[in-house]
Amino acid sequence: MKRLVMPRLLLALATAVMLAAVIAGLYALGSPAHQRQLRLDQKRVSDLSTLSIAIRAYWTEHKALPSGLDVLDSVRRFSTDPVNGSTYSYAITGSSSYSLCATFAVASEFDRSPAGSYYMPPQTAIRWDHPGGKHCFELSADPVRR
Repeated sequence: MKRLVMPRLLLALATAVMLAAVIAGLYALGSPAHQRQLRLDQKRVSDLSTLSIAIRAYWTEHKALPSGLDVLDSVRRFSTDPVNGSTYSYAITGSSSYSLCATFAVASEFDRSPAGSYYMPPQTAIRWDHPGGKHCFELSADPVRR
């Protein structure tokens, strides 16, 4: 009988350590549902980044902002929310300035994410930090103004 106590004790200890590791992992990373929301928000940020590059290219070619996102045929698939399919908001706010808006599931967590998991357009100083809910980014198509 004494011989069975030690293996059972080790098995119980190993189970407790494994359970603690799983709980610590979920605490550090968030639940699978939270991770899914972060991935969807990353897709939204990537879409807005792509749209901002296309708007800048349009402005460079035409010296005017596009009247709407529907004018940008090459990026049509990037102009809708990945969850509900609604079009991201776009508004002209000046001769070369505009806003792009999306509704985010959660606040951005740049400091917790691994490097490179958020897309940042090359040669821009755009920060895509956002709160949860609807948020607009005020942008400029003129590279001199930013």
